[in-house]
Amino acid sequence: MSIESEIPVLPDSPTTAAVSESPSEIEPLAEATSVQLRVGTARHEGRSWKGFTDPFTKTTSVVVAHAEELLNGAPVKGQAPIRVSNIIPGNGKIDCLIEVEWDSPLTYRVKFLIAN
Repeated sequence: MSIESEIPVLPDSPTTAAVSESPSEIEPLAEATSVQLRVGTARHEGRSWKGFTDPFTKTTSVVVAHAEELLNGAPVKGQAPIRVSNIIPGNGKIDCLIEVEWDSPLTYRVKFLIAN
């Protein structure tokens, strides 16, 4: 099966072009001038929108997030699933939806990798 046939085409999007397997043909983002790692800590259970302040973030930033449970300030292999979704970069901030599947508040840390 070719890679092209595995790429879904959204109903209102133009047809996708063939994808090359060769890394030499992948162009880097021209506007990516810096990459930052930022960390925010919070405590809650359930589903909640959280906002994190970051002076390097712009509306055009590419943001990737990772969440980890903390115990006494150190990451642990907890049993509670923690998800970060709907990441919205803004000017000087990052908003995201965080879901903690536990019946009491947990302390967790979110690490953001930001490319500008």
